[in-house]
Amino acid sequence: NLLQNYKFFPFYVQLLIGGTSEQNEIYSLDAFGGSTREKMAATGSGSPIAYGLLESEFDEDSTVEDTIQLAARAVSIAMKRDSATGEGIEIVTLTKNGYKRYSKDEVQKILMK
Repeated sequence: NLLQNYKFFPFYVQLLIGGTSEQNEIYSLDAFGGSTREKMAATGSGSPIAYGLLESEFDEDSTVEDTIQLAARAVSIAMKRDSATGEGIEIVTLTKNGYKRYSKDEVQKILMK
């Protein structure tokens, strides 16, 4: 059918969906409709580079602050090695009490640690 023919166009995307209930959860959804629950996830052209750092340093018992710093470093490294990764890092945390979007200045401070 028409939708099946154009499922990858005009944009091929892999969605990451996160939430919190009894515990924090993140799911990766691909264009074919498959979903997997992940401990941590990256997507995009720079994800293989980011995964190099994430898989070697990610610890489920890390603090939120340490995990944020690791994620920011992973994206920063991917940006240096892959021009299609983009130019900026946006960080958002999600808890049972709501979400927080970090400012550019806050992201810079995180990267300087």
